[in-house]
Amino acid sequence: MRLNDLLYELLIYWNFETAFIEALNKSIDTLTPREKEVLIHRYGLNGVEPKTLDATAKLLKPVSKHWKGNSQNRDGITRERVRQLQAKGLRKLRHPHRLKPILKSLGLMPYKTFSQQTVKGETRSFIDRLNEQPIDILNLPTKIYNSLQNGNIKTIGDLRDACESGDIFTFRNMGFTSSQVVARKLEEYYSKGGDV
Repeated sequence: MRLNDLLYELLIYWNFETAFIEALNKSIDTLTPREKEVLIHRYGLNGVEPKTLDATAKLLKPVSKHWKGNSQNRDGITRERVRQLQAKGLRKLRHPHRLKPILKSLGLMPYKTFSQQTVKGETRSFIDRLNEQPIDILNLPTKIYNSLQNGNIKTIGDLRDACESGDIFTFRNMGFTSSQVVARKLEEYYSKGGDV
C-alpha cells in the first residue's frame, strides 16, 4: 500500500487519536508552505473538506506576480502543478525522519528493539554470535533480500541496527510491508535463539 492510499484510508475510515493528529501535523509542518497547503486541501486535513485537483488549483494563487498562465485559470495554479506538489509532499513524508513519528503514534512500528532482553538468560557473547550470522539464514523473500544486499546489510546485527534506527526505510524497494516481514523474521530468529 502506498503512503498516498494509507493516508486516505486513515483519514476516511479511522477514528483518530490526538497522538496521530499531532504526529501528522508535526510531520506536515516540516514541508514547504505550498506542499503543506496542497496536502491539507487534497486530503481534508485540519477540518478542511477534501478537494479535487481542480478545486485545489483554483484555491492556490500563483507565486509570481508576473505569472502568465492560461486564460481559464488566472486565479490559481494548474492542476498539474497541484499534482506535482502533492507527489513531492507525499515523497517527503515517506522519509523515515517524518514517517517514524506517524507510524509510532498508530502503533504500527515495523521494527522493535532487539536487545539482550530478547534472548533471556544468555550471555553477551552468545548474542554477539547471533548478530554475526549472515542474513541468508533468515530465508527472506528474494525482493527483500536483494534490497538489503543493495543497502549493504550482510549480517543479522547490521539488519537489527537498520531496523532499530529506521534506516531500513531508506533502502530501495523496502516499504512498510517488507519491513514488517523483516521484523517478524528477526523476532522469530532471536526468540528461538538462532534456530530458524
